[in-house]
Amino acid sequence: MLEGNPNGTTQWIPSLEAHEAQFKKPPEQASADRGVYSAPNEAEAQERRIKRVVLPKPGKKSAARKCYEKQGWFRRGRRWHAGVEGRISVLKRVFGLARCLNHGEN
Repeated sequence: MLEGNPNGTTQWIPSLEAHEAQFKKPPEQASADRGVYSAPNEAEAQERRIKRVVLPKPGKKSAARKCYEKQGWFRRGRRWHAGVEGRISVLKRVFGLARCLNHGEN
């Protein structure tokens, strides 16, 4: 559980570290929404040898970036990420997980 509402860009590297600590290897694919994109985050994932880094860039994109994001694996990764978000929405709406009953370690 995170204190406050931290920016998504600051949570990318800790989440990769947590994955590697738990599974002893980097993920095959790492995806997030546009709010997490930053050039350093993308570079860090590539340095960790993650095969498919799906971080869509917000705003105006260069022709090379448009081509990169139109690749089949990138689009499939975006659809997979959207599916995860949909499942979270169902859990919140149907099972009452919209509110957290845990209000800290105490």
